[in-house]
Amino acid sequence: MRVGFADVWKMGYFGWEYKGPGADLGKAYQQLLQYREALFNPPLLIVSDLQRIVIHTNFTNTVKRVYELSLDDLLLPEKLAVLRRAFDDPDALRSTQTSQQVTE
Repeated sequence: MRVGFADVWKMGYFGWEYKGPGADLGKAYQQLLQYREALFNPPLLIVSDLQRIVIHTNFTNTVKRVYELSLDDLLLPEKLAVLRRAFDDPDALRSTQTSQQVTE
């Protein structure tokens, strides 16, 4: 386990890593994966820059889901609702499909 800090952490909800314009959000996600145990394994791992917000689900025994939002997407009520769930109800973003179901 790597010891480090996420830019934002809401216990039981998410760890969030922000990068500047043009940064590789894939690398930011890999960085956040290294911190997730130190953050008590939050259900959502979020990375963003000035143009995008990418929400990765991190629930145990479920299929991972990725929600990618542009800043313009936040003008749409259904897309803004996804971001609100990250702050208020991360379980609403949980996949209903388990890892076992995929394996079968």
